[in-house]
Amino acid sequence: MKTHAHHPIQLGDPVERRGVVIAPLFPRTDPRAEYLTLDEAIPLGFHVTELDAAGSVPELLAKNPLDSNVLLYDGEELLGAKQNRILNVTVLVPARSETKIPVSCVEEGRWHARSAHFAPSARTRTARRRFARRDRAASLPRPSIPASAPPDRRRDP
Repeated sequence: MKTHAHHPIQLGDPVERRGVVIAPLFPRTDPRAEYLTLDEAIPLGFHVTELDAAGSVPELLAKNPLDSNVLLYDGEELLGAKQNRILNVTVLVPARSETKIPVSCVEEGRWHARSAHFAPSARTRTARRRFARRDRAASLPRPSIPASAPPDRRRDP
């Protein structure tokens, strides 16, 4: 078997079980992911905005004009624009790109612009805390609205 010293991956010893062979892959050097955090990237020109003038609650647009990737963390809170949001997943925004990012609302009731771009918050919410809050809200009884209420206030059960 030939070895290629310049190749970044090294093949490990294969293991066979029930007719399936698996061979582990090992990096020849310590792997490094190079990126900036949101706090580091914003002063350099990275920004997060609404998708368009109308906005969309579950999605934002990350615009990265930098030569570096930017890592946005799951649970990171973004302040500003039409409504504060929280990131639903961890996203690596490639250098010189625009990427739609999935978010959730954390500021019910406001839907008007406070700023053109979002700013990072000092707070981060863990997935466990976000899901607990969502589950608590779903278990609360819904207020009943009388049939005599105007049609825009009624909702189907």
